[in-house]
Amino acid sequence: MGKKKRIKHNTVKNKKRKHSNKLKKKHNFTKRLLQKKKVKIPIIKFPTRNISMNKPAQEKENTKSLTGYTEILKNKEPTKKPSLNKPEKIQKIKLPKKKSVIGFKIFLLILFIIIGAVALYLFNSIYIYILFGAIILFQLINIFKKPKKKKEELAKIIGLPEQPKKIYLTEFDKFYNYIMEKKKISVSNTASYFKMNKKQVEDWARILESRNLILIHYPLIGEPELRSIE
Repeated sequence: MGKKKRIKHNTVKNKKRKHSNKLKKKHNFTKRLLQKKKVKIPIIKFPTRNISMNKPAQEKENTKSLTGYTEILKNKEPTKKPSLNKPEKIQKIKLPKKKSVIGFKIFLLILFIIIGAVALYLFNSIYIYILFGAIILFQLINIFKKPKKKKEELAKIIGLPEQPKKIYLTEFDKFYNYIMEKKKISVSNTASYFKMNKKQVEDWARILESRNLILIHYPLIGEPELRSIE
């Protein structure tokens, strides 16, 4: 009996020891977990500057040295070269077609054909046939011909600068202008320039002298001279 009591007592002790060991292990495990905490890394914030505002000041400082100036040139965006001596493309302007005018002309043509047919049926005359035939032919030409616009109207539509009108000079005007340019010239030289006779040159010179436009000078020696009046 005494042995059995001892065995039971020992088994109870062993169970208590095992249970205490388990509790110790759990306690140690929780300690380890608490020790292994995550360490937060502190974020260092540096003072920021507005780069766009400080650019001109930096460029002024960098331009003092050659290396800084070359770096600025590299960073700059390449600009497009302006195209020189290249004519601009002229857009073709489509003029509005006057459909109402064409329709009216066709209506008149049909009307003339009907009137001509009725007149021929009633009167049966050759003159009426010729008259209405000419009217119908004229109307057909008027319908199918292309409208010719003046240069001034086209210039206004397109926006081109108006060209100065050409002044057409007669031979007499050229003769007077030539004397005014030279101011003093002999009759033979003017005749050779205009390929005229000396007599014709003298006649034209007398006409101009009668209107007080030029003077004919007769020297003691030599041929007469034509002089301009200033």
